[in-house]
Amino acid sequence: LGDDHGRPLDYAVAHYRALWWEDQAPPSFEQQVATAQNAVDCASRLGDNKKRPIYFATDSLEAQKIIKEYAIQKPSRPIVVVPYPELVHLDRVIVRNIATTGLEQQSARSQYNRKGNTTTVDISIKVVDSLEQVYPIFVDLLLFANANCISFGDGGFGKFGLMLSKNYDCSYRHIKRHKIQKCAFEM
Repeated sequence: LGDDHGRPLDYAVAHYRALWWEDQAPPSFEQQVATAQNAVDCASRLGDNKKRPIYFATDSLEAQKIIKEYAIQKPSRPIVVVPYPELVHLDRVIVRNIATTGLEQQSARSQYNRKGNTTTVDISIKVVDSLEQVYPIFVDLLLFANANCISFGDGGFGKFGLMLSKNYDCSYRHIKRHKIQKCAFEM
């Protein structure tokens, strides 16, 4: 990714994963507002370029709308939200043409260990018909890989994006163990 003169773009990524396991209620509108805006606020504080644009990556259509409105309140800094019509999770999708045939919707059982307790969770796996339907995942990963700074929360996708990035040291975890690490927007 570069500008018209071939120079690399200088931008930050703010990542917010709102939709976790299906056995948990989705976050309320108020929770999504607070967490999504905080992800952007934390990204605004990273690095030495306080004018760098911020790309917002999320799994929530509601959070996309929230940050589009928030960007209007912060005109000193470009905040970019790519409006994906449908969002899928990298860890919950199967492409029919590649992995399987004849499946419509299936359920997987996953075990994870939280504080010494093993819990079994049903996870709905989305079966898609073409790679184009998972395109947003790879756009987000490409943007992570080329970002100068990253604000990320709980979950593996943001951390994975950080590991792909060119500047691992310019990062901030805005959620730790489901608790917001509050940041103020920096102009």
